[in-house]
Amino acid sequence: DFYQPQAIAAAKGTGPKQCILYVANTKDDGQTVIVVLQIDVKGVLLIETRLQEVHVPVGSLSSLCIYNNFLHMASYSDDGGIFKVQLESPKLSGPVVNVVTNGSNTISKVHGLAVYGDDLVFTDSDRNVVCKLHEDGSTCLIAGEYDKSGYRDGKSGLLAQPLALCVDSETIYLVDTATASLRIIVPSHAMIQFLSNLDKLGQVYSFSLSEKIDLTTAEACA
Repeated sequence: DFYQPQAIAAAKGTGPKQCILYVANTKDDGQTVIVVLQIDVKGVLLIETRLQEVHVPVGSLSSLCIYNNFLHMASYSDDGGIFKVQLESPKLSGPVVNVVTNGSNTISKVHGLAVYGDDLVFTDSDRNVVCKLHEDGSTCLIAGEYDKSGYRDGKSGLLAQPLALCVDSETIYLVDTATASLRIIVPSHAMIQFLSNLDKLGQVYSFSLSEKIDLTTAEACA
């Protein structure tokens, strides 16, 4: 049973109808643990096996994701940040390691966390931005402007309290809480390709977008 589950991540199991769940849970004594569950599908039944329960020395977990054989955890507490622990599938092994700390030059307050290509992507709800986190610990801006709040689309778009996010291929879906909206972040090269194809289609049917839409938008973050 769970007292206060906060975040979840999933991985494939060893069997054809098996998955592994990693659930962040705050217990009734206030301790935060990661519970590792094995879920087997047998006909119409779901069979749950609790494999492991590991105490982690950080609370207020808002997001979990699996990246480079580590379970990564985002904590929005003042002494939180992004942490990781080694995966020896399916169990956790080794100490919890701090990657970046809230209140540092890298992150003010992390909330959402997901895998984005070869990197991690996170929301900073204090500074109203979405950033990439490279494996070497460096970051780069993807969306929003540091310390500016608002609602504006486009290359110079603004966010207001970005929290949860998820990734589908190269597209980021984002919850922007203060504006009560869902936002979509698309790489500029994908948008350029889409508009170019649309313009070619328009030429066939005698309309053009080239004078109305700038197709030269550059990538904001490598």
